[in-house]
Amino acid sequence: MGIVPLAEVIETLYRIDGRGYKSYKKLSSIKFSISGCIATFTKIQSDPYAPPSVLEVEIPYKVHKIKELRTPVLDFVSRIIHSASRTYSAKRGTGNSGYIGIPRLSPCIIYRSSAEARGSTLVVRLYMGLPARGRRVLGRIAAKMLREYLVGILSKIDDFPNKYRVKLEKHVTVYDDYFFIRKWLRENEFVSFIANGSILPRKTSRSDKPLPNAIPFMVDESCSEEIELPDGKVLKGLAIKSGITVITGGGFHGKSTLLNSIIEGIYPHIPGDGREYVVTLPEAVYVKAEDGRIINGVDISVFINNLPSQIDTQKFHTLNASGSTSMAAGISEAIEAGMNIILFDEDTAATNLLYKDKFMDEIIIEEPITPLTSLCTDMKNKGISIIGVMSASSAMLPHSDTVIVMRKYRPTIIPPQKIRIDNDLYPKKRACFRKPRTRRICLTRRTRIKAKNDKIVIKFNNQNYDLLVDNPRIVEKGQINYAAKIIEKLIHENICLDTTSLLQRIDDIIHRGFITVSRIVTPDLSVLYPFDVLWIINRLPMINT
Repeated sequence: MGIVPLAEVIETLYRIDGRGYKSYKKLSSIKFSISGCIATFTKIQSDPYAPPSVLEVEIPYKVHKIKELRTPVLDFVSRIIHSASRTYSAKRGTGNSGYIGIPRLSPCIIYRSSAEARGSTLVVRLYMGLPARGRRVLGRIAAKMLREYLVGILSKIDDFPNKYRVKLEKHVTVYDDYFFIRKWLRENEFVSFIANGSILPRKTSRSDKPLPNAIPFMVDESCSEEIELPDGKVLKGLAIKSGITVITGGGFHGKSTLLNSIIEGIYPHIPGDGREYVVTLPEAVYVKAEDGRIINGVDISVFINNLPSQIDTQKFHTLNASGSTSMAAGISEAIEAGMNIILFDEDTAATNLLYKDKFMDEIIIEEPITPLTSLCTDMKNKGISIIGVMSASSAMLPHSDTVIVMRKYRPTIIPPQKIRIDNDLYPKKRACFRKPRTRRICLTRRTRIKAKNDKIVIKFNNQNYDLLVDNPRIVEKGQINYAAKIIEKLIHENICLDTTSLLQRIDDIIHRGFITVSRIVTPDLSVLYPFDVLWIINRLPMINT
């Protein structure tokens, strides 16, 4: 079928006005011209209460006039679409009737299915809730949504670089600066950089927006590093060395805020977010106690061994982990996957896996747990960096390379040589930290998986499991949606791979594009790191090891 004019689609909508909702299927896969572009309904919803229909629009170069369809440009396009669609989207009937637009975006600059490059063609995808009263077609309103609302949104893309030149240039510059700083970190053996003037606190615990009137992050001149960016701009701020870093200070003085900013620094942030120049190497992983999580054959013996129950901790399985076993598994899984920067916060950690002083060591003779503080020096010698928030214990201070004291959101760096602590207070264990064994991960076709809000919903062996994706590396729901589709594809392939090969397979799927995991690409998919897909797989009930 060729490309038909918009007028023909409008005529169809007028003709089916008042009919049953399934009459909208007449629009399925029809290509029609609109504002110099080609639009297609790639998916027609079956019901006004079902997820909205998917509209894909191909915008040629002569319309958008963008020379390079790079990630920061596409991210900016998605933000313009999201903003414009909010002007037009409104409830106009039953269920999702009248909705037009894309899901809310995080402040991170990442590649999404809402705006993709297909050669020099810009492909934009939107949800469109085809309107109905009850289950009867509101064809005239649907016609208005195409003729006025969709045209209004597409008008924002016309001659894009000239319309948004200054803001677009700044968007791209921040993105390029981010990767310049990341390269600088690697070359100088740092793991993270927080620029002076950064606004780290958020407006609320559920908001991505910066806190108004927040105290800017500022480190003393004597402790700051200097980075000259390609455009000549000079940044000063705190650069965290590889090794062991302790963040401490009083309650509510910004310790956890700093740690959260560091982990979210694995992605570049948009101008105005306040964290544009917070940059962290992508190998950073936040670990914590996850009571009740599933563990599948992980070697946690370096932390937990010689259990009274005689359970083999070199191949540990459980459907209901404790705080200590879950945190031990999280660290072991991260290191196995090549993630060599471990972050933790004592507020969310298993205390007995963090430290134990010599007095408790004398009382508890048969202790199966070797705490992290006893192993951290050996871990550092093997190239693993640790950044931890600790204010209730000094256990890690004798081992630290950097100590950051937060006071009223301002950091002070204390040289390790100024810290006088009895090293015998927290005895070292002789246990040698080693990487866990390589596991073979098998996914089976018996499993059904889908994303729902912040959860991965799994049906396995006729049982339902809900996994709350509480991973600070995953910054928006689109990444959960995409991860679910990638895992679904792996299930269909019935693969059996070791961890390294599995990560390579996930990376290959991501690089091949969204179309690899779904015949119909929806506007709600966002790219994530392969490790974060593995993070979810490690917590599913379907892994054979």
